[in-house]
Amino acid sequence: MYTRYTYAAGATQANITADLAAILTGETEKNNLSASCDKNNTLIQATIAAGWALHDSDGGSGSKVLKAPLADDGTKFKYIRLYSSATTSIRLEVYETWDAFTNAGTNRCYYSDDVNFAQRLDLTNGGVMHVFSSQRFAMLCADTSGGWGSSVYSGPAGCFERTRLLPFDTIAYGMPPYVWGNLGYANSSTLYGGYAPRILNRLEAMQTGVSANVVFSSVGSANILATAPSGSNQKIPNGAGGFYIPFIPLYISNWTDQMPAPYGEISSLCDVWRIPDNLLTNKEVIQKDSVDYMALRTNSTTAFIVARKG
Repeated sequence: MYTRYTYAAGATQANITADLAAILTGETEKNNLSASCDKNNTLIQATIAAGWALHDSDGGSGSKVLKAPLADDGTKFKYIRLYSSATTSIRLEVYETWDAFTNAGTNRCYYSDDVNFAQRLDLTNGGVMHVFSSQRFAMLCADTSGGWGSSVYSGPAGCFERTRLLPFDTIAYGMPPYVWGNLGYANSSTLYGGYAPRILNRLEAMQTGVSANVVFSSVGSANILATAPSGSNQKIPNGAGGFYIPFIPLYISNWTDQMPAPYGEISSLCDVWRIPDNLLTNKEVIQKDSVDYMALRTNSTTAFIVARKG
């Protein structure tokens, strides 16, 4: 699902939070959204269903908690909390579990509750929130007169489910196969781009909080969001005399601090990919296999991911 959610000048935090929760839980009729929504400039494309369900209608301070099942075990879930604690931002927090009775979660992904990594809001002038989701992920990216993405690192952020590549990482083992990531931070950082709720390191010690740090890597790159190949010579032949922009898969790893092999990859599940630098412009739409993908800037003005649009 892709939505260009446009909110009007004078919009409220409560209305924006409720609208984003409605969109992520399957609302496809923009006229059902709140008075804060600029319906003439809002677009909802749901070829693939949004994929999330409301879990806690008030997770505290007007927040909304949503859940989506895991790809390989429909009895277990990922949990996100949409929370606008300040008039200037809204964050997408990620948890391993959430109790809807006590309104509390466990093993929150580090930094997912930090306003510096939250998506910008401009209630005075209005703005746009680009929303991408399926049962496998949820990602937000702000587009305002004051800037793109988050306030410190200009890029999208969200919850991304990964595959399980390591032999011990089975359904029965129970390690949550998803992460929170701010892709602007990942592009600008030589260290980490995200955090898991829990993750096992090479010494078989379970890591949480700030210690559960991960990197978005790929083949030949320990940090593909920060160090991708660049330029038109990075295109690949299409077999018919033309050239394609390659879609580079994103792996979740941390070879230095955690595990000398990737935990899994997010691209095949979430349909979010890295592309070489300096090939597209922000919000440009390209096609792969007759499917539209939107380019999204990740902090650097030349560095982009692409995500399925609709």
